[in-house]
Amino acid sequence: LRYDFLDIQTKSDHIAVTIRGSVNDTDAKRPSYPAPPPDLPASNASIYGEHHITMQLSTYSLDSAMYVFYNRGLLSYEVTQKDLDSKTGFLLNTDTFLLAAPGLKQWPDHNMTIVASVSQLPKTAFAQEQVFAEIPALYAFYVVTEAGKVPVFNITGPIAAAASVSVSLDKAGQQTIHASVTNATCTPLLVNATAVGPVHFELVSGVIEYSLDALIPIVNYLIAEGVPLPGYQGVEATKTGVSAADNVLSVVSDIKYSPSI
Repeated sequence: LRYDFLDIQTKSDHIAVTIRGSVNDTDAKRPSYPAPPPDLPASNASIYGEHHITMQLSTYSLDSAMYVFYNRGLLSYEVTQKDLDSKTGFLLNTDTFLLAAPGLKQWPDHNMTIVASVSQLPKTAFAQEQVFAEIPALYAFYVVTEAGKVPVFNITGPIAAAASVSVSLDKAGQQTIHASVTNATCTPLLVNATAVGPVHFELVSGVIEYSLDALIPIVNYLIAEGVPLPGYQGVEATKTGVSAADNVLSVVSDIKYSPSI
């Protein structure tokens, strides 16, 4: 995560500093996020007197992170029977899907896996005290045989996910923005490809929901470290709060300065 100072403006009652925070790939040969940061909406200057510091963040840092992870091929996960056992007891095998895909009868009682992946760059937004994401998804279904995994059909659909946002201090005492996914749905579903004849996607929606339920704790584990906010030695943040509205994440805080001796 890289922070760049872009602009500083001095007003009669406050100083406005514009900082660009972006997630960049550690492989210098890979391209950085090409989109420019969006303009933040004009703020009512009266709110600046309520706290020592008011920070307004667009989705740029989050979008740049999605761009890096997507180009790295990291936005995918293979769902297996193990992922579903603790949640539902759902059997991820060919017999379960016979009504949805009758062509699976050529592999009676075989285990299956689902590779859930992001097929296009997600879109994010801040609103209603949450982070929202629209994620084009591809679910590739495989039959597990002795010779290996056999692709049988693909289902596509947009995931709509929401996450709560909070700010806390990490172990080093630095303010960090944390997000925790609270729910995710995927509708409408469409058959993208099939190697086993007709697939009735409406009968597959249940397992997609189970898969999303299994993926939420995995995603939350991966993003648990959060995004650190700019900090300075000797500056301690107090009374920190966070809110999200109109595609802007606002973080307010008072500060206590303890100069090093």
